[in-house]
Amino acid sequence: MRFFTSIVYRTIVDYQHQNNQTFYKPFEPLFMHVNSTTEEKEIVTKQKSKLGVRLFFIYLICYAGFVALGVFNYELLSTTVFSGLNLAVVYGIGLIVFAVIMGIIYNYYCTKYEDAAEKGDTK
Repeated sequence: MRFFTSIVYRTIVDYQHQNNQTFYKPFEPLFMHVNSTTEEKEIVTKQKSKLGVRLFFIYLICYAGFVALGVFNYELLSTTVFSGLNLAVVYGIGLIVFAVIMGIIYNYYCTKYEDAAEKGDTK
């Protein structure tokens, strides 16, 4: 996903440079985590990588639970659990919502790490 968003960001930046516009600035944090320095500090990269790996494994465990239910106890997935929806649908939608929440968490902490690194540069 980051690869795709970086392509979108670069396309917007190229368009901006060609047309002398700055409409993309409010949306910059949505596309990439960019420090004001030319090179991102190694400590920030390590923090972001560690966070990303941790969130990945948390999601992997949740997804593995869904797959394990499907493989070893598929009858349980047909159980109605909420408003006429079976467990498979609720669990699947829950995984999607959980992924979005984890993305928001990742964005929050990456921004926090970068802001802390920027403040450290000014001192």
